[in-house]
Amino acid sequence: MNINIPNNYDKISIEELKIINIKDEIKKICYGEGSDYYYVICKDDIGITTKFPIDKIDLLLELFENNKLRKSSNQCYILKTLKKYLLVKRKIDDIKYKKDDFNISNKELLDLSSVKHNLFASITLKDKFNYINGLHEELLDNLKDFKYDVKQVSLIMDTMHDISAMLGNLTNDFIIKKQYSHLEKTNRKNIEALLSHSISEIINTITKFIIENKFAAENLYIYSAAKLFKLGFITPHLMRVYFMYIDFLLYYNDIISNTDYIATEVINNFSQYKNYYERIFAKFNINKTVENIEDVFKGGLKTITDNIEIEEIARGVFLHDIGKCLDLTYFVKMQEESTERTERHLSNTYHVLSKGLKGVNMVLYTAAFHHEYYGLGYGLFNSMYEVKADNTTEKNIISYDLKDVLDCNCLSYFPAKMLEIVDVYDSTLYPTMLNQIYKGKNISGTLSIMHDEYINKKTKLDPILFDIFLGYMGNLVHKDFSAHKISSENTILDK
Repeated sequence: MNINIPNNYDKISIEELKIINIKDEIKKICYGEGSDYYYVICKDDIGITTKFPIDKIDLLLELFENNKLRKSSNQCYILKTLKKYLLVKRKIDDIKYKKDDFNISNKELLDLSSVKHNLFASITLKDKFNYINGLHEELLDNLKDFKYDVKQVSLIMDTMHDISAMLGNLTNDFIIKKQYSHLEKTNRKNIEALLSHSISEIINTITKFIIENKFAAENLYIYSAAKLFKLGFITPHLMRVYFMYIDFLLYYNDIISNTDYIATEVINNFSQYKNYYERIFAKFNINKTVENIEDVFKGGLKTITDNIEIEEIARGVFLHDIGKCLDLTYFVKMQEESTERTERHLSNTYHVLSKGLKGVNMVLYTAAFHHEYYGLGYGLFNSMYEVKADNTTEKNIISYDLKDVLDCNCLSYFPAKMLEIVDVYDSTLYPTMLNQIYKGKNISGTLSIMHDEYINKKTKLDPILFDIFLGYMGNLVHKDFSAHKISSENTILDK
């Protein structure tokens, strides 16, 4: 066979083909494609060219190994973007496996994230879709017989890391409106829809696994915080918050289903919360005396047990800071923090989820409302309330029904209020995250800051949900944090 070398192909040595373990890696990126979609072209010393499909690459390597083809006189060519992808992937593995137990430095992990972003920038939208589907297939295979060993846990972490890196690249496309080729423009909308669905499905797979194996949520969070992802920038933050949120929600469901807990811990101590909630109503110019739990939580405290609903909320949680994925060092360079910078990430997140990934409302608003802080933060609801609110109608503070919030008949959305707590906790704690943290070091100080700054001085977080979070944290690290409770005698409301 004699074919021309296409312009979009580049030279690659046999040594490079061996090093990058091309056959295994290509399973992801070629998922769903024919065997001739990617191939290696070999050109011998007299100009004869041969095309080897990727799934036959081992045959090519074997021919070279057995001297059936002369290495010195043959040149190999591979798709430029594929070569870049494979070599970058090898660099990632070099970084990741350099140290035992994935205990790598902040700089190394930032390098890893940068490389992954570059990786996904180097391949087409269709390649991204193929890659995610291949990754999902690998994940499903490995979760069939989950033993909670380092390899399987690391696969979950790697999957989340890849999704985060890809989302960063897509965020750039959606917000900066990257120019695509004519062919990609033709199919872009369809491919984006398929890619969005694939990303949703892979996050759902991990969420379902956690729900079905409740032990996994706590263990995945502890692993992610204490091992590879103990560091302070966007990708680790997304994963820690995602794992902790699901674990916290499962804990919340367990205790709220216990009527004795509601009676003894909430209703009997409700007078301790009353002034906080009246302060919240006052912030929205609502003159209301808070008499009972139903004035706060519309319909009272409820569990969220529908798995589809939990999956959608969990996607919103994982995607809550997708607007920061444009800025890998968001949490590293906090000295450069500014109001404009923090507010921009939320508008970017909303834009990507509503226009780009086209998430369902529960996903969109779980993410979009996570900085409202009962009228003391920023985001969509505060602006919406100024326009739509009718203070002559009866109001509650929290609703489990998104429609109540969008109609401005309630002041906050339950999934987002839970997310605010976990997000603030992680963002406050991350600079001091050391391996000793799970013995209680620095957690108490973080909870104290949250109590003082986000509830007592200004009521931004929800007081009842915060007390439940304290119980969750005590259960997580086997330590008593009741001294920080709103209902404790130490609480002083500074009006």
